[in-house]
Amino acid sequence: MPIISQAETRSLRGKLLHLGLILLLSLGGVSMIYPFLLMLSGSMRSQMDSSSLGLIPSFLTNDKSLYRKFLETKYNKALIL
Repeated sequence: MPIISQAETRSLRGKLLHLGLILLLSLGGVSMIYPFLLMLSGSMRSQMDSSSLGLIPSFLTNDKSLYRKFLETKYNKALIL
């Protein structure tokens, strides 16, 4: 048995109720996905770029940062630029 009947979905009140439910569920989905994406991007960081917080790590968009990360892993964190 549906919460909102077919006759009620055609009215303005029913449409607003559907819109409210969709917005509420979308907000709940975003509030669960955002922390997961932060955790995922944080797992790709190293000691060199651990201070920057963002969804996209800087080494994915910046070649200089990628090179610094390469040097850090090659020389076992002994080289600081």
